[in-house]
Amino acid sequence: QWVPTKRNRQYKKSLKKLNDIVFSMMDSGKKRLKENRLNTNATTKGQDLLEMLLAARYDDAENTKLTDQELRDEVMTLFLAGHESTANTLSWTLWYLSDPANLHWQDKIVAEYHKVQTEFGGFTPQILEDPDVMKHTRVVLCEALRLRPPAYCVDREVQQDVVGP
Repeated sequence: QWVPTKRNRQYKKSLKKLNDIVFSMMDSGKKRLKENRLNTNATTKGQDLLEMLLAARYDDAENTKLTDQELRDEVMTLFLAGHESTANTLSWTLWYLSDPANLHWQDKIVAEYHKVQTEFGGFTPQILEDPDVMKHTRVVLCEALRLRPPAYCVDREVQQDVVGP
């Protein structure tokens, strides 16, 4: 039973904000899905995880789709898990970079940042996808992920030797 303590009121207020964000994302996804179904030339059809959840059907006799509450629960899980994984990865990366033995890596990452700002005018998806542009940053993040993976229970197999720059 809910008692209106200060903590419970704050929790309820925070949950409402979070639900508003998630339901807004769902509404936007439904609108996008509808537009993509009307536009047969849409290039993003089925590429969005939210869109895939919206289009998902149970493998039952009725072939029913997820209810709004079920969809909200799935989106909330992905939304919160994604933030936690990213936060953990960044925290461990910065912790490793703070080690005096790794100060040279800090210098390389700062130099890459300035190079992207001056030569490319800032960050774009194309810049971030180019493996040669942010090579040192990528190496540092990969090493932090190797040492402290956010999902440490995932089985991994080395497919080829990797040597840093």
